[in-house]
Amino acid sequence: DVVLRRFMGQVAEAALDKDSPSGCFVVNSMVECAGKNEPLERIGRDIAKVRQAAFQRRFAAAKASGDLPADTDSTSLATFFAAQTLALALMARAGADKSTLDGLIDVAMTALPVESGNSTLAGAARS
Repeated sequence: DVVLRRFMGQVAEAALDKDSPSGCFVVNSMVECAGKNEPLERIGRDIAKVRQAAFQRRFAAAKASGDLPADTDSTSLATFFAAQTLALALMARAGADKSTLDGLIDVAMTALPVESGNSTLAGAARS
């Protein structure tokens, strides 16, 4: 999916942005405050739910339009890609470079189900 790949690339670029040297505030808060600050944990969970829901809607729409196979587990796929956005931010904070993050995105895109036919998702995932 061209849109999905572009989005993941934008997440990587934002995570590598030198104007934000300490990384993504949300991801950092989720990691640093885990088990320490319930109000911040709740905010992190709420943001994670919104992220997950956005992916879920995208994959449900792709199933409805035939861009994903009808039997695709769009919930698990949404969970996977939501987690990959967090992974990109954490890896960037740990010092990963653009090439490394691009490689992660390439591998993540292979998680999209392939179906014979004209699926734009499957075609973009393999390009």
